[in-house]
Amino acid sequence: MTADQLYEVSFEYKKTKLWKAMREEEIFAINLSGGRMGYVSILGASGGLCGLALYIGEEGIGSFRRILEADPFSLSPNELQEYLFMQESLQCVYETKDSLSPEEQEEVRHYARFHGIRISGKNAYPQFMKYTPYYCPWHLREDQDKKDIVRAMSAALEMARLLEGRHSYELGLQPVNALTEEVPMLEWADGKYEQKTAVLPKSRKPEWPAPKPSNDIAIANIKRIKKSGTWECGLVRCPRPVRDGKDRQKAPYFPLVLLAVDASTDQILPVDLAEHFEEKPQELLEMFLDALLQAKVCPKEIKVPDQRSYAFIKAFCERMKVKLCIEEELPALEAAECDFMEHFGLDEEDEMQVVADTVRAILELEPEKLREVPEEMVAQMKLMAEMGVLSRETEERLNEIFGPVTPKSSKIREFEPKAKRAPSKETYVISVSIRTGCYRHIRISGKETLLTLHEAIQKAFGFDDDHAYVFFMDNVRWSREDCYYAEGVGEGQPTVSQKRLDELGLEKGMKFKYLFDFGDEWQFQCKVLRVLEKETERFDIIKTVGDAPVQYEDWD
Repeated sequence: MTADQLYEVSFEYKKTKLWKAMREEEIFAINLSGGRMGYVSILGASGGLCGLALYIGEEGIGSFRRILEADPFSLSPNELQEYLFMQESLQCVYETKDSLSPEEQEEVRHYARFHGIRISGKNAYPQFMKYTPYYCPWHLREDQDKKDIVRAMSAALEMARLLEGRHSYELGLQPVNALTEEVPMLEWADGKYEQKTAVLPKSRKPEWPAPKPSNDIAIANIKRIKKSGTWECGLVRCPRPVRDGKDRQKAPYFPLVLLAVDASTDQILPVDLAEHFEEKPQELLEMFLDALLQAKVCPKEIKVPDQRSYAFIKAFCERMKVKLCIEEELPALEAAECDFMEHFGLDEEDEMQVVADTVRAILELEPEKLREVPEEMVAQMKLMAEMGVLSRETEERLNEIFGPVTPKSSKIREFEPKAKRAPSKETYVISVSIRTGCYRHIRISGKETLLTLHEAIQKAFGFDDDHAYVFFMDNVRWSREDCYYAEGVGEGQPTVSQKRLDELGLEKGMKFKYLFDFGDEWQFQCKVLRVLEKETERFDIIKTVGDAPVQYEDWD
């Protein structure tokens, strides 16, 4: 398979603009060599990059359906990320010249010059990529992959011809969902395409690796250690890919690590990165056992954030008779994950890119699901647009679906500073929780006072600001050593308006209490998750988990 054959069919396919007639979810099947089945999705109808994706076999179409059916509102960030990492496909997308490698640019220009093609317009350069679960998208290297993507684009040319003057539903094309059993098929036989129907493999939930402890000696030694404490554990995918050896031709992969943190002391158990975890989950479990032995600890209880982490550690907990449960709010684990991300180079800019990618994925949902997007999430997406995080195309798509972005668009930011202040050189991300499974993350400028933090907490939990309150910076309730009261409260004590956050000596991991309403005593636990060297204005509520408690019960 030559490069010329790839570019010939890709330029012909681009002329069809098939993405104007078909949506991503309206897939069709094709037959491939060796009795394999392929499933073609036309990219571009939702406003992202135009092109084509080919999902091969049960695993390929399974990854497509999992992404399509994933609910971004019910999955944890780690779980959503895993779904995206599990994609298995071949793709041809049309990019800007700068998105291509120098070698790819030269190939395209050489083909265009030889065939008298003028490359112009936005995203005019074809790029061919292979998506393999837990690996970086990589250039097509295998001859078979090139043949398969050419077959897919050739079938797409035929589909474009069939759709001339027709609607997609006339050919049986319908958005695929969990209940879809059949899709249209273009079968290549005897030098031509025949229209048929193909049965889709049933949709399956991902089966997370569930290794069982096999080192009986290690287990016996751990059993001799007295159980103590509650540990928060979670599997986290490294945001930066690593190379497998020195082979520059092979795609880098994303390793995985088990973060294990003592909830009371914030002690982190040193467990190495796992190479190719999905293929060798046992190795990571053995590393976890070794780390427990080295630290001479055995948890009495383990809390995990998601089903993947639960499946990984379940067998160990059963054998050791350690209590295991899933819990949404794990502040110690969250702080450890922040440290991990910082260590591996995921800076604020990278985090914003992850957010932008998530917004783009949400905007590509089916219209029925878009109508179910919570108002708070819409506000948060508009906040991202106001902050300049989203691309122009994504912002335009957001405006198209939910209305234009304006300075007052977000309920999360319906407040404005009363006066222009000098930007802060320090920004804090503070987790504020009121009970298990109910917490908010607040990003706030170091130039703001505790009074502003009080306002942010009230806003975040939807409370009526109608009672006295106090901050206990030493994290001791009713302490008088380091506390700041509301104005007119706490005789002889400093007030919240007298102390800026950057004057409090806040450090990552520091905990303090906020007590509101001295009658009902609403007690909020605060923890500094991150200290950023970044300028910002006032405050934002960047994460909301769990329903806030009702401040006033209905006594009627």
